[in-house]
Amino acid sequence: KGVVFQASLYLLPVLVLLYGDTRRVLWGHGRHLAVLTVCFALPLLVSELRAVLFFGCSFSGGAFEAFWRLAVFPLVLVTVCQYCRCPSRRILMALAGVGIFYGLAGLAGVFFDDVLMTHSMGGRAAGFVSNPNPYGFLMAVTSLVALFLLMTAHHYHEVVLGLGGIGVGFSGILVSGSRSAFLGAGIALVVMLFFGWRHFRFSSTAAKCLVSGMGVAIVLGGILVVMPSHYLELLNQRMTHAVHGDIRLTIWSHYVERFFEHPIVGLPISCSQKVQIRGQSLGPHNMYLSVLVQSGLVGLGALLTGLLWLIRRAAELRAEKIIVMPMAFVLCCYCFFNSSFFGNEMTQGIFALVVVLSLYPRHELS
Repeated sequence: KGVVFQASLYLLPVLVLLYGDTRRVLWGHGRHLAVLTVCFALPLLVSELRAVLFFGCSFSGGAFEAFWRLAVFPLVLVTVCQYCRCPSRRILMALAGVGIFYGLAGLAGVFFDDVLMTHSMGGRAAGFVSNPNPYGFLMAVTSLVALFLLMTAHHYHEVVLGLGGIGVGFSGILVSGSRSAFLGAGIALVVMLFFGWRHFRFSSTAAKCLVSGMGVAIVLGGILVVMPSHYLELLNQRMTHAVHGDIRLTIWSHYVERFFEHPIVGLPISCSQKVQIRGQSLGPHNMYLSVLVQSGLVGLGALLTGLLWLIRRAAELRAEKIIVMPMAFVLCCYCFFNSSFFGNEMTQGIFALVVVLSLYPRHELS
C-alpha cells in the first residue's frame, strides 16, 4: 500500500545524510543529481513559479516532490547499495521476490473469495495495489526480471525463483486486464531477446537459455489452461476496445488543446480544473502529455533527454543491460497510457531501481 515506500522515501535520505561515510558517497553522485534534477524537476518548478507570479495560482509543491522522488531518492538507494556492497543480482532477486508476493496476493483474490486487503476493479485483479494498472505493471517487470534470472541462473534456487516469477507475473498481467502492461511487457521482451542473443549467442549460456525457454513455454501453457476463461476474454475485449472507442483518445484531445494555450513552459494542472468527461474529473492518462501540458515543450524535451540519458547509461552495461534496458522500456511504454510517473509509488519505485542498476558500479555478471 506504499507505506514502506513512503517511510523509506523520507527516512532513508535523512539517515544517509546524517552518517559521514554515506554522505560522502552521496556527494560523489552530485553530477547525476544535477542531471536528474534538471530533467525531471526544474521545468515543473519554472512552470509553477510562472503560474504563481502571473496567474495567481497557489504553489502545489509538485516540483519538490519530483525532485525528491525522481532525483534524490534513487541516488540515495545507489548510495546505500554502494556502501553495503550489495551486488546487482541480489537487487534483482529481491525485486522478483517482492513481485511474486504482490502477484500472489492478486491471484488469491481471483481464485478465492473475500481475501483480506485485496482489491479488484470491474473484475480486474489488483491485489494489495489500489489499481489494476500499476499491479499489471509490477507483474510485467516481475516477469522480465524472473526470465533474466532464469537465463543466467547459477544456483537451483534461482531457477525456482525464475520459473515462479514468470508464472506469477504472467498470470498477474492476465488477471489485471492492463493493456499498457501487456503491451509494455511484449515490447520489453523483444528488447531483452535482442540484447540477450547478442550477448549470449557465443557463450555456454546459450544452451541454458534454450532450456530455460522450454521451461517457460511449459509454465505459460499451464497458466493458460488453468486460468479462468473470463479473464482471457476480458483482456481480449479491452485490447479490442483500445482501438475502437477508448476514452483515452477523448481525454488526450482535450489536453492537447490545453497544451496549445501555454506551449512553451506549460501551466500546472493544479492551476486549472481537470477535464470533465462523463461526469468525471480525469487527468491526462499519459505521462508525456501530462508533462507537455504542465511544463510545455521545455519540460517534455527535458523529460525525453533524461530518459534517453538513462537508457544510454543502461546500454553501456555488460550483461545487466539485458534486464535494465527492458525495465526502462516497459516503464516508458506503460507511462504512455498512464500519467502516474510523478505520483505513483509503483512507477517511482521501478524508476528508482532502473537508476540504481544503471549507475551502480558494482556488478556480479560478466
